[in-house]
Amino acid sequence: RIKGKLAGIDEDGIHEMWTAADYDHSGYMDAAELQFMFKRLGVEMSSTQVKALMVEIDEDKNDEISYEELIEWLMKNELWDPLGSFS
Repeated sequence: RIKGKLAGIDEDGIHEMWTAADYDHSGYMDAAELQFMFKRLGVEMSSTQVKALMVEIDEDKNDEISYEELIEWLMKNELWDPLGSFS
């Protein structure tokens, strides 16, 4: 679901999504912000799904996601590629 929604979006677009969802401007994303970002993208997730995703993306286990962690997760799972080669 996520991959199709991100097709054709460049890194500026990803960063815009990040900035819009980081509504406390902390530079990190908590579960509510992550859920909001995916909802704006058109991907509905339950609270349980979001919590599981937080655990998966949060590499340093500090209960928040950095922009870098999100990008790494998207690329590692072939959900987004800045060069468009995953499509």
